[in-house]
Amino acid sequence: MTQPPVRYENYPPDDTATPDEHTPIVRPYVPVTIPPPPTGEATSRRTVVGLVIGIPVAGIILGAMAMAMAMNTNARNGSGTGSDNPDNTDNPDDSDDPYGTGDPGSFNEEFSVGSYSSTAPASWTVHDDGSGTVEVTNGANRLTAVSIDTATSTLAVEEIAHLAKRHYAGFTGKIGDPVDRSSAELQHATMDGTGRFQGKAARLMVELWIDEEGSGLLVARVLTAKVASVISAEAQEMLEDLSGDF
Repeated sequence: MTQPPVRYENYPPDDTATPDEHTPIVRPYVPVTIPPPPTGEATSRRTVVGLVIGIPVAGIILGAMAMAMAMNTNARNGSGTGSDNPDNTDNPDDSDDPYGTGDPGSFNEEFSVGSYSSTAPASWTVHDDGSGTVEVTNGANRLTAVSIDTATSTLAVEEIAHLAKRHYAGFTGKIGDPVDRSSAELQHATMDGTGRFQGKAARLMVELWIDEEGSGLLVARVLTAKVASVISAEAQEMLEDLSGDF
């Protein structure tokens, strides 16, 4: 009897075996991906943010430059503001100081009333009607000078209120009693008041001199300018010129 041939089972090779440590391991190459540039939408957002921040800053800088230029221009032109009158705070007439109102002339003008004379600064206007009364004005500010002749026995303190009344028409307020400032050789009286003139806070100052021959000078000032202003100083200078012979 013949024996059948021997058959062997065929199995796949054992892949779990540990590879040779000298066998290199090859990994596939994966290229590095470069991100794309930012899109137009992102750029637009940055532009809008820059404009929102930059425009106000630019406006502030331009405003500061404009203010500095204006200050420099005012300094060159001699303009400015100030408050130099603590005594006249009831709406003082700042526009009259120094030469903001009225119709001033372009030069100083000499004027006379009787035998008394003075010079009006260029900012003042002289009104002389030829009747022995001269009025010098600068806006709402005015100085009125009157030449008078009276009896030698006349007392200035008794006559000043009567003689001055017509020369400060339009002034309303509180007027004090006449003050006698006479000496043995000269009759002299003063009268002051505070109130309003042409809608502005004003001061009234009246002075009367009468010499031994009965010749006299009455000067009434109504000033809306500040006490320490140029206009007030000019009015005082004209008063001193006119009364210089007493």
